[in-house]
Amino acid sequence: KEHRKHTAPPPFETRMLVAGITIAEILSLCSGVFATQIRYPVPEESQEGTFVGNVAQDFLLDTESLSARSLQVAGEVNQRHFRVDLDSGALLIKNPIDREALCGLSANCIVPLEFVTEGPLEMYRAEVEIVDVNDHAPRFPRQQLDLEIGEAAPPGQRFPLEKAQDADVGSNSISSYRLSSNEHFALDVKKRSDGSLVPELLLEKPLDREKQSDYRLVLTAVDGGNPPRSGTAELRVSVLDVNDNAPAFQQSSYRISVLESAPAGMLLIQLNASDPDLGPSGNVTFSFSGHTPDRVRNLFSLHPTTGKLTLQGPLDFENENYYEFDVRARDGGSPAMEQHCSLRVDLLDVNDNAPHITVTSELGTLPESAEPGTVVALISVQDPDSGSNGDVSLRIPDHLPFALKSAFRNQFSLVTAGPLDREAKSSYDIMVTASDAGNPPLSTQRTIFLNISDVNDNPPSFFQRSHEVFVPENNRPGDLLCSLAASDPDSGLNSLISYSLLEPRNRDVSASSFISLNPQTGAVHATRSFDYEQTQTLQFEVQARDRGNPPLSSTVTVRLFVLDLNDNAPEVLLASLVNPVLESTPVGTVVGLFNVRDRDSGRNGEVSLDISPDLPFQIKPSENHYSLLTSQPLDREATSHYIIELLASDAGSPPLHAHLTIRLNISDVNDNAPYFTQQLYTAYIPENRPPGSLLCTVAASDPDTGDNARLTYSIIGNQIQGAPASSFVYVNPQDGRVFAQRTFDYELLQMMQIAVGVRDSGSPPLHANTSLHVFV
Repeated sequence: KEHRKHTAPPPFETRMLVAGITIAEILSLCSGVFATQIRYPVPEESQEGTFVGNVAQDFLLDTESLSARSLQVAGEVNQRHFRVDLDSGALLIKNPIDREALCGLSANCIVPLEFVTEGPLEMYRAEVEIVDVNDHAPRFPRQQLDLEIGEAAPPGQRFPLEKAQDADVGSNSISSYRLSSNEHFALDVKKRSDGSLVPELLLEKPLDREKQSDYRLVLTAVDGGNPPRSGTAELRVSVLDVNDNAPAFQQSSYRISVLESAPAGMLLIQLNASDPDLGPSGNVTFSFSGHTPDRVRNLFSLHPTTGKLTLQGPLDFENENYYEFDVRARDGGSPAMEQHCSLRVDLLDVNDNAPHITVTSELGTLPESAEPGTVVALISVQDPDSGSNGDVSLRIPDHLPFALKSAFRNQFSLVTAGPLDREAKSSYDIMVTASDAGNPPLSTQRTIFLNISDVNDNPPSFFQRSHEVFVPENNRPGDLLCSLAASDPDSGLNSLISYSLLEPRNRDVSASSFISLNPQTGAVHATRSFDYEQTQTLQFEVQARDRGNPPLSSTVTVRLFVLDLNDNAPEVLLASLVNPVLESTPVGTVVGLFNVRDRDSGRNGEVSLDISPDLPFQIKPSENHYSLLTSQPLDREATSHYIIELLASDAGSPPLHAHLTIRLNISDVNDNAPYFTQQLYTAYIPENRPPGSLLCTVAASDPDTGDNARLTYSIIGNQIQGAPASSFVYVNPQDGRVFAQRTFDYELLQMMQIAVGVRDSGSPPLHANTSLHVFV
């Protein structure tokens, strides 16, 4: 499918793993970085849309989510050359790549690519090898090369020639040189340490200037491409007159080392060449060989007479780490003779470059619920220095909940190392420090700014788990009872709180019939007046709920206590009463029990009971009631009843009172004997009066009442003339009238002394006597 949609890859394109992938490595896609590295080869100058590789397939990514996760090539430079097709996951050429412009003469042209996805932030790494195409032919610096050789030069002497240049590398670079056929010269090719080829003209047969003074040869450079390309130059050899000896170097090649920080003017080496000839033929001058490039001539200065090689330009190990060139020693003979030596200058790296930090991708904002190991930023570091000077370590402050992980050299991911809490810290300025291992080390710092976004991880919280509210009874409807403010440390919708009333279903008293709750502020208002005597307490729960997703909530229990006001007067209740009370009741006898009550509470419900003063009674409180006791002896005959007023008073402020009035009667006791109104009664009766005649009336009184005061009269049994007195007179037992029982005869009886008695009906009965004198 990919090959149909995009330009077909060349036949040699393969996908190569830099390191072997095992199943365990594939499964260990940890820290947001793919565990292995993939390399895709692609020819240079490939056209736009050329298929490079399928990164979605190789990185095990779901092609359906590529667009949502914004799979893309990281870095502006690489984005100019490559792009990812989000439908298929294919890596495509965006603009043709010139390998020579990108990598110069480097043997390998590897472009490191980083791919970034979001949701979560992950980084994948691959390499694209830009494969050289033989699109350049070898070229000599000049189309005509001139060489002068003395006719006395011995066979076997070598003369370095200028080498051709080929912008291609590897097998497409120069692979051989050819020399046109002739009888005097052959071509020998010397291979340098960097792999480049340097042609040398080899004299095989002695020269004779008189026979032939110059030679025109064709030098051809051939590359190893398929098909091969070539370039030519005309080689003109001039034969000079005899000069017996050529200068000779002490060594055929020299190799020196110099720090890249060496100052201009520094002596690098002094070359020495000797020539045994005398005069001008023995005077040796030094110079760079004709094919020495300008960059060498600009960096180094060679003194023509002393052979001192000095530094005249700045060195940069990171740009070029060695220089190899030829030096010519030439005498002043005629013809002049020369000799060549090879000189290699190796640059020693100095830690002159601080590491460079590049943040490939960073989130900027991370939810506080992010799991440990979540990638925050992808970081790459570069240090163009070499060796330990280019070994870079990365660090962040220890106290932060983040860590650095590395899956590739100089590639790091900044990940979370612990839980985040926006409410504790809402943002981080993460200082990333890159340090190399040079001596002294150089370092660079880069700050990554990270905001922590809120997650609804905090329920609203009340300042107290429970609230106690006290409200006086008889309050006005609408009064503010309390404000149940809750707080939520989250932000945005997660911190917006609404309040609701919770009531158990099985509760008899509904809180909503007494109170109203403001859902925005949590303010609780009374909807009606409370009556302590009906409702003393009210308990309900209020829920605070935020608007997060999902919402979180918490509850608070509210206990409302109604405070009693002294709005109820006490009551006096008669529990029992002895009425009437015997007048003989001993002092201290309980004659009545009273209960008091007050529907108020506290001091308002504390009741005291008092009675009217100056009464023979007192009130004595006990645990559950008041007792009415006699405090003095009673005398019904003195006072037959009492009007007792009981006064109940509570302890409120001001106090309220209640009255109870009772009439207490004193019942009689037979404590008074009857008494006659006279101690002696006298009656006169004419003789011969008939029987039944009224003689007189005796009268007695008794201050008692009832039976105790009901009197009965009688004749006490004394004798008159030997007969009972009752046979002479009769007394009516009820009213004390005395009647004659017979007719009296004066001559027989002139006077009678009769004892009359009176008795009450009490128990025991009391009595009294009086005397009655009857005169006939």
